[in-house]
Amino acid sequence: MENEVSELNPLQDGNADEELRWRAQAFVGRSEEVQLLTNYARKAQQGEPRLLVVEGEPGIGKTALIRRVAEEMEGDFSLWWAACDPAEKDIRFGVLQQWARHIRVQATERPLLTGLTQGQTSGVSAVEAAGELLLFLREEAKRRPILLVVDDLQWSDEASLRVLRTLVRRWWHERLVLLLSCRPGKGAAGTRDGTQRWVTQAKHGRLIQLGGLSLDDFTALTRQVGQAELEPWAVRRLHQHTDGSPLYAHSVLAEASAEALTDTSRRLPVPHSLAGAVERQIQRLEPDSRKLLDALAVLDKKVPLALAAAVANVANPPAALAPLLSARLVKWWPDQPTTPLCIEHALQSQAIYEAMSPQQRHALHAAAAPLVDVTSSWVHKVAAVSRPDPDLANELEEEANQQAAAGHSVRAAAFLLWAAELSDARTSREKRLLTAITHVLSANYTLRDKALHDAARDCAPCPARDYVLGRLAVARSDFTEAERLFTHALATSDPDLEPQTVALCCTWLGTIHVWRDDVRKALPLLEKALQLGMPSSNSTDYARSMYALACSGVYGAERALQELTAQIPWPPQDPEQTALSDTALLRPRGIVSLCAGDYRKASMDLTVLTGRQRNGLIADVRANDYILLAKAQWLQGDWDAAMINAEHAVTLDANDGPLSRRAKGHAMAAVVTAGRGHWALAHQHHQTSRDNAHKSALYIDTWWTLWADAWISHAQGDPAATARTLLPMFHRNTGISRARMFSWLPLLAEAQIRLGDFDRAEDTLNELRTHTASPLYQLVSSWLTGLMAHSAHDHDTAQTAFEQGLVLPDLVAPLYQTMLRHDYARMLLQLGRPKDAIPHLRTVDNFYTDLGAAPYAERAAADLDACGATCHQRNSLAIHLTEREHTIAHLAAQGLTNGEIAGKLYVSTKTVEYHLSNVYTKLSLTSRRQLPAVLNESGVS
Repeated sequence: MENEVSELNPLQDGNADEELRWRAQAFVGRSEEVQLLTNYARKAQQGEPRLLVVEGEPGIGKTALIRRVAEEMEGDFSLWWAACDPAEKDIRFGVLQQWARHIRVQATERPLLTGLTQGQTSGVSAVEAAGELLLFLREEAKRRPILLVVDDLQWSDEASLRVLRTLVRRWWHERLVLLLSCRPGKGAAGTRDGTQRWVTQAKHGRLIQLGGLSLDDFTALTRQVGQAELEPWAVRRLHQHTDGSPLYAHSVLAEASAEALTDTSRRLPVPHSLAGAVERQIQRLEPDSRKLLDALAVLDKKVPLALAAAVANVANPPAALAPLLSARLVKWWPDQPTTPLCIEHALQSQAIYEAMSPQQRHALHAAAAPLVDVTSSWVHKVAAVSRPDPDLANELEEEANQQAAAGHSVRAAAFLLWAAELSDARTSREKRLLTAITHVLSANYTLRDKALHDAARDCAPCPARDYVLGRLAVARSDFTEAERLFTHALATSDPDLEPQTVALCCTWLGTIHVWRDDVRKALPLLEKALQLGMPSSNSTDYARSMYALACSGVYGAERALQELTAQIPWPPQDPEQTALSDTALLRPRGIVSLCAGDYRKASMDLTVLTGRQRNGLIADVRANDYILLAKAQWLQGDWDAAMINAEHAVTLDANDGPLSRRAKGHAMAAVVTAGRGHWALAHQHHQTSRDNAHKSALYIDTWWTLWADAWISHAQGDPAATARTLLPMFHRNTGISRARMFSWLPLLAEAQIRLGDFDRAEDTLNELRTHTASPLYQLVSSWLTGLMAHSAHDHDTAQTAFEQGLVLPDLVAPLYQTMLRHDYARMLLQLGRPKDAIPHLRTVDNFYTDLGAAPYAERAAADLDACGATCHQRNSLAIHLTEREHTIAHLAAQGLTNGEIAGKLYVSTKTVEYHLSNVYTKLSLTSRRQLPAVLNESGVS
């Protein structure tokens, strides 16, 4: 009977031999779970017995996890291991018999227990056995604490199960840990609620419900067991396909070729073992149950029972459903009025769909089309057709145009690809195909479907084909070929007949010029693109962003703002009031505001933009938005938020190849970590930035790497290195360097002044003076004029300049204003006025310490010491917080829940819990309520 159950539940039991092979070689990740379990278990060393239950589906890695925990604890605990098996469920006290080698030592003193381990179970109750076992364990644990492991508890015999329950109820101060693994709804508790109840009844119990691997851990797994390293997007696709299951990932990686794993025109394969088990399972079903299951596979989503029954043409839906629920092929929600249901697992659904004949699929799709909602009906209409259908193709093209106008480029591409397949003429098919690829490129920047690559090359020569092939050349970093194709398309196209193709070619030819830092060539092309009009809102948004950057590089940010205001309908001054459909307008305004040094406005615009991306309100998610926001927040003095956004930008690797933002993201992370004195991490980020910039061959990426290098040198107090890094930018001083002048030119002038290179410093200041209209200029000018005058011993001029800067609003650029205040205080010290200097130094020290800017705070503290004052004593434990612990602690102190923190950082709630537990330990906290006060006291808030 047990074998029948196993075969009927392929997702519940899997292939045991394959799972054992996987366990032996492919354990990755789970560091948080391992640390959580080991930390909790080690408390038993003080006489607090612990019950730990790891619950999860087959193949999710329960056994591998408890083995790793056992390895971690092996040096301090005696390990007793038992593994249950369905073939041994009838062996009474089977768990105790597996523990026999540990129990035989005291055989003469515990005859009942010794007899049980030898199979003498007749007449022995579970209560007696548990009492005898507990007495023995109590004595043994005095010498060394014991870790009792029971793997696959759902297959435990009833007598052993009763012994374990009794043991947990009766232990008190023994140095014992009972570590169990089980599958949900089986064996140990009978139901999920029962598992939780058993844990909560224990004095110290903990339930870990193990889900799929995180994306990071899953990526590590694919590298360990895959045939070749997959691109990030392919790993994400496989992760979604398998729900993060290590076993199924291992199966797919072992069975599928590298081409199959990266071919987006086909579904990822179902593991052969699962497909075979599902096929055997559905062959046993009654006809109506099979029909209902097939209909659910065709519908491929959660639907009301009545809808599924109508598609399947089943007269008695409840009767057809019952066997599917018993076999755990289907899950349903009976507490909801429409009793919705769906197939238990996406892999099961795919296996069922693939097992159907083509005739069955066509018939079911045809039945579903008029019954489902309008959006869902399209896929069923297309799937129900088996020959060219020009009328349906025309309908699909019309729908694609509406989707593109609404900014849904990916959906527009899907409709056009369907339309192309149903077209009955080559010209219409190729036109739709090329337009579809254009929409894909508009949304994703790259084309990952090799079949579409080949199809585009096979199209007849035309400007649209040149554009698509030019974009493919961009994706492989062949800018010379891309420029040739875009130029040829512009020369052979008619703007009146093909305005959108011309606009796209202008946009991307202009983009290449921006990347090469030749913004004067780029600007007229981008202007023309916007005048002609783009085929989608995504394309328009991109062209506007590039135009904003090019305009700032040619004219300077102030004039660029005027030019853009005349051409683009700006959103309201309060970005929160921006209509959802106009959200993308915040991007070019944020770029220009950042270039103009209005970091507050840039931060406000980009915060709303990225917030709407994060909440799923807009689909156009760009890593660059998070990088620019991080930069604005850095200069605004919000370093925690800057690090969060820089880290998130690094994880958004959807844009591969030359359009990757990894060089920028790591550069920004290097700046923040260097500012906090985390030198090793800063240099690691900087090296990664340099490596990616070298691969991309784009000056814009090189600029970011140089900018980060300059700030690292600044944090280290090395003006010579800062000047060496930035001087080439000054001599170039066009395009990107000019557009982003305020983020690097003040550093160069400061370094030159500190080195005594006053002539060059004056040249640098003259360049800054071309931006006199900027509020930031007034602040920077006051600072550098004061520093220059002080260095020339003109203290009256220096004092006047410094004091003019101090009365400016600190919202302009708090970081620069604090640097001004620090130099002013140093001048006061040198003039013998320590009493006047001390208040300024305390303000500087507080600002830097609140940021966690250790190198800068140390310099302020040294100046305070020099005038006989001391900075506020800080908790020395704070310096031991990692960057991620610092960030999570900061957010928790603001009152955010673990779930809210997880959402903000794009991590799991368990990750937040793990890091917070480390923070509590390092800062000697017992309550979350202590965080704000302790963090303020320790200087990590």
